[in-house]
Amino acid sequence: MIEAMTGGALKRRGVLIASKSVVYGDETHTPAVSRYHMEVLESVHTPEPGNKISIGEEEMIITPTQHSDPTTIGFRLKTGYGDISYIPDTAYFDELVEWHDGARVLIAAVTRPRDMGIPYHLSTDDVVTMLRRMKEKPQILVMSHIGMKMHFANPYKEAKYIETVTGVKTYVAKEGFKVMVDKREISVRTLRPARFV
Repeated sequence: MIEAMTGGALKRRGVLIASKSVVYGDETHTPAVSRYHMEVLESVHTPEPGNKISIGEEEMIITPTQHSDPTTIGFRLKTGYGDISYIPDTAYFDELVEWHDGARVLIAAVTRPRDMGIPYHLSTDDVVTMLRRMKEKPQILVMSHIGMKMHFANPYKEAKYIETVTGVKTYVAKEGFKVMVDKREISVRTLRPARFV
């Protein structure tokens, strides 16, 4: 991503917003971004939950998580077309509802299927609980970061279950998946699978 933003690291530009562990590392992890790549960026932010960052005309609000890496962060991007929220790996906790309630699009790392939850990660059951507690549900939910147990359980069946019990249109992210948001509608497109001759 940094190589692309900077034209192969030839032009100093772009902004990185990441958790402290990604940028600086910690007791168990080395930094995930090299010093070389950090030096070609215009700015680097390692915000805390509740911090606000201006991005052009939009504003990003950093949201909390409960993960084995305590610096893990999510975000809520406030746009002229409605809010877009992203929930990374996290355990379910009631404040998730407060931070993401009313977002028009919700992208969430849902790694585990029903009845197979694990610590620090959302399951289908957790997402259903969260959506049911929201006063203003999102128009769509996009499930990302699908784990192997979710893969074997069939993420499309889990998405259909979420949609059926909550009324929120639910998609599974995959390669080529695009969500287009305008004032009136949200549309979703995927690339056709490649054909081999």
